[in-house]
This record gives sequence, C-alpha cells and structure tokens, in this order.
Amino acid sequence: MINNARNELALRELGYIEGQNIATEYRYAEGKRDRYPELTAELVRLKVDVILVAGGVPMVQAAKNATKTIPIVMTGSGSDPVEAGLIESLAHPGGNVTGLTNLNRELGEKRLELFKEAVPKVVCVAVLYDPALPGSVREVKEVLPVAARALRLTLQPWEVRAADDFDRVFAALNKQRPDGLYVHCWPLAKTDTNVLRQDELWSPSRGSRKNVEKKRGSRSERRGRVCEVESTLESREPSRDQELK
Repeated sequence: MINNARNELALRELGYIEGQNIATEYRYAEGKRDRYPELTAELVRLKVDVILVAGGVPMVQAAKNATKTIPIVMTGSGSDPVEAGLIESLAHPGGNVTGLTNLNRELGEKRLELFKEAVPKVVCVAVLYDPALPGSVREVKEVLPVAARALRLTLQPWEVRAADDFDRVFAALNKQRPDGLYVHCWPLAKTDTNVLRQDELWSPSRGSRKNVEKKRGSRSERRGRVCEVESTLESREPSRDQELK
C-alpha cells in the first residue's frame, strides 16, 4: 500500500513539492480486481508522466495493457516479474515496466519455521491465498508443503478471490478450528485488513469471531477503514528487495 505522507516527504527532500512543481493522482481499487483496467485507463487519459503501482501482477499487467509508453514503476510484487511476463529480465527489463520486486519464494519456508518457533504447539495451519496470483499459488502449492512436512505441520489452503470470501472462510475456520493462520500478503488482504487483524482472529481463548464482532461491529460496518497489515514474523525477515536497472 502506498504511504502518501511518506512519499510526499521523500519527494520534498528531492525538491518536488505537491501543488507547486508536482501533482499526484491517486486511484484505489479497494480490492476489486475488475476495476484495475478502468483505473489505469483513466490515468492514461490524464496523460500522467509515470504510473506507480502498489500491487501484484494483475495490477501491474493492467497498467501495462493500458499503455506502452508511460513508464510504470512497480513497488514490490511478490512474483517473479520475468516469469509473469511483465519484463524481459531483471538486468534489462525492456518495455516500460521497471521498479522493485520482492522475490520472496525462499522466505515462505522461513516464515513457517518462525511460526512453529513462536507457537511450538501449532499442528494445523490454515493458509489464505489468492489463486489468481502466480506467486501466491506457487508458495501455497510448492514452497509451503515442503516446509510443512519438515516441521510436521498440516496445511489447510483456503482460496480468497474477493473481499466477500473472508466471511465464508472464517465461518469455516470457526468450525474446523485450526491452530494457526498463515496469510500470503496480497493487495486484497491489505485492503480488507480489518478482518485480518490479530485481535479479531479466532483463537482458542477468544472463541468465535462472532463474539468479537459484537464488541467491534460487523466487518461490513468497518469496511473502508484501511490500515497496514502488522506482521511480527515479517519484521524478523531479511529484506529481499531487488532493484531493476
């Protein structure tokens, strides 16, 4: 997610002041993938000088489909941009797409290892992921199963394609009661982060999510409030950002 205040401060340090010598147009899809083409096309019609994309492959691809001339800067997709067809190579991206990529395939195993270390009694882990994202699918289908076998963990993959799927998934989790929850970070999870906040998840000591909602209101009432996903495990991971030249 783009931090507007931080971006403006960084630009100011470079001599760019909003409203004086630079203007920024913000567009938010709010977790609705079908809006990507519409929003990127709108930015192209405004004839912006550069498009900064804070999202995964589908969002970057939508921008790439909308223009072949305006520079597109991605800010940390978890998928391999070469494999996804966004660029030709890391050293020479070609076309009009560049930026940062977070190649975190190797970190999936480490995340699960840290999970087990933090909660030694965990046996069954529910995994939330978006099947439309290649990086998310690869982690769930290829990376995590290997780590889970070594740690003697059982994984329960759950597909989340849209914001409304969270209600269905959590209703099922309340019945199956897994020991832990692993959430692959993707734009939809960040947009609907109120559902994923630690104090709202089911746990043996708290009981069902329904009891929590009585205190905090339903998810639909809270939707629209956007905040960053806080992850204790991620703070312990080494950075894997690689700049494309």
